[in-house]
Amino acid sequence: MIKSMTGYGKGETKRDGYHVIAEIKTVNHRYSNIYLHIPNYLLALESTLIKMIKDKIDRGRVDLYLKIEEDVTEGRYTPQLNFELAKSYYTELKKLQKTLDFDQNLSMDTLISLPEVLKLKEVEHDEEILHGIIIETIEKSLDSLLQMRIHEGEELYRDLVLRLDSIEKEMDAIKEREPKVLEEYKERMRNRVNEFLEDKIVDEERLAMEIAILTERSCINEELVRLKSHIGQFRLNLEKGGAVGRKLDFIAQEMYREANTIGSKSPDAVISNHVVNIKSEIDKIREQIQNIE
Repeated sequence: MIKSMTGYGKGETKRDGYHVIAEIKTVNHRYSNIYLHIPNYLLALESTLIKMIKDKIDRGRVDLYLKIEEDVTEGRYTPQLNFELAKSYYTELKKLQKTLDFDQNLSMDTLISLPEVLKLKEVEHDEEILHGIIIETIEKSLDSLLQMRIHEGEELYRDLVLRLDSIEKEMDAIKEREPKVLEEYKERMRNRVNEFLEDKIVDEERLAMEIAILTERSCINEELVRLKSHIGQFRLNLEKGGAVGRKLDFIAQEMYREANTIGSKSPDAVISNHVVNIKSEIDKIREQIQNIE
């Protein structure tokens, strides 16, 4: 199966106090170019992430965007009580209560609301957990991306097959027309020679030989055979799938070259019209190929 080089995938994971979102965008490119848009503190993961992407994407420009948020409600912070400070506050407040002859008891709410008695301390980053979440999220985004690229690849496959079928129909019409063209060409040549020589004696054998030579030069059978072979190779690689974009591009160039030769060798207007249609389809094929991995 062939894959398109254009696609988008998104992955999201929320656990262990982290909320990670990974987005991957790909567009067509002659080579494999990977760009990571990640925080600087994750640079140690760069080679791992690039390898993950290369294992699943052979060609095209790839942009990975990574967003990481920490959730304080999921254990990223822990309360820390300063017992010594709380005791000091309590002792001083009791002295103040006695001095002012204040009978109301001190409440726990009062104590813990005093400065620096109770604080939230951030738990140190566990790199192993964070890295695992990041890799898991990127795998999700890659799976999503590949599904889109495969779907678009299927659309491209159907379009290319239809265009190949169209080219073969034009070729069948050319094959049917070619014998008639050759006979018409021979007759025109014979008539012109006879008109030129008028009543002079003509060596019919030599004349037939010269006409055969000229006719052979305008014969397009070999080009049609080669074009048919190229179409067969094109279909074979379409069925094979994988990263065949460059190979298909090369085959399409050869197809165009054969079509050009057919057009230049045949003087017939009907065949020329079929060649124009073939070249038009090949142009559209080459345009579509630019988006195949």
